[in-house]
Amino acid sequence: MTEPSAGTELTVASWNIHAGRGLDGAYDLSRIIDVIEACDPDVIGLQEVDRQFRARSSFDDQIEILAEELGMNYRFGGNIQSDEDSDGAYGIATLVDESWPIVESTHSLLPTVPDRASELEQRGLLTTRCAIGDSTFVLLNTHLGLDAEERNRQIESVLEVIRETSDPLVLVGDMNARPESEPIRRLKEQLVDIQPSADDPMGGTHPTDDPEKRIDYLLVSPAIAAGTTKLVASTASDHALIAAELTIPN
Repeated sequence: MTEPSAGTELTVASWNIHAGRGLDGAYDLSRIIDVIEACDPDVIGLQEVDRQFRARSSFDDQIEILAEELGMNYRFGGNIQSDEDSDGAYGIATLVDESWPIVESTHSLLPTVPDRASELEQRGLLTTRCAIGDSTFVLLNTHLGLDAEERNRQIESVLEVIRETSDPLVLVGDMNARPESEPIRRLKEQLVDIQPSADDPMGGTHPTDDPEKRIDYLLVSPAIAAGTTKLVASTASDHALIAAELTIPN
């Protein structure tokens, strides 16, 4: 009699791609493709993605290009619409291996500080549910604000989604918050932080040429077993890519 599988193994990653601009300030999406290909994730959440947004990225539809070059499906959440007369947008995106069907995806805008909304960049949360083996899992992908008060408001919205999700869950993104901060402390009350500890010299994710800050995260629900975790620093972006080998329970 064949024993039932304990779960499905896959590689999940997160990366702020800085709209394709590298440490040299030059726009080159091929460098982003090369780094992701080398990592070979099954699912990856991306932040700072342009879709025909601005001249800084040659008005490329970055997520369409990445999905085609990498052979992956995608979902995109536009946090900011282009100021110009176009369908352009800037936001977050999730790429999923073609062998894992996307069951459902929703994008929601996160709250800001009402009396300072015009000063602060709109942020969002992209929720993607995928069929994985005999089960499903949810990837939450976000990019929180630069303002502390704003992040505290936004993390409450993220936590609400976490509490309402019964499937195994992975949260990835650029949180713009240190490990000892209130938003990260609150997240770790619900999820497991599987990256290097705050005092680990390999734990920094930004900037990649001198990674003294850890502001990018990959956290999982307790039911998910975590294996090897790695940070990939490159000149393709000012943030390091985070990747982890996970086992999603059936």
